[in-house]
Amino acid sequence: MISGESPARKLFENFDTIGRLVTLAHYEDNLNVPTTPDFLIPLEKLIQAEMNLQPPAPPKPIPMMSYDLNGFRRPESCGGSPP
Repeated sequence: MISGESPARKLFENFDTIGRLVTLAHYEDNLNVPTTPDFLIPLEKLIQAEMNLQPPAPPKPIPMMSYDLNGFRRPESCGGSPP
């Protein structure tokens, strides 16, 4: 058994490569998610991209229909008198 306070990264010469391979195998074998090597994105890149995002543009206003109530007339068949 290995003990100590050093990070696991120091145990392997190529920890990053081994970590990527194991992660890809986990996605494919355990989660049934098809992957490719470019599937994994380093967390630092995601954080940097998140910080560089521009705020979304405000939504465009919904156009309103204009109409003239005076253009409507009461049908003659209703039997009512105009107001």
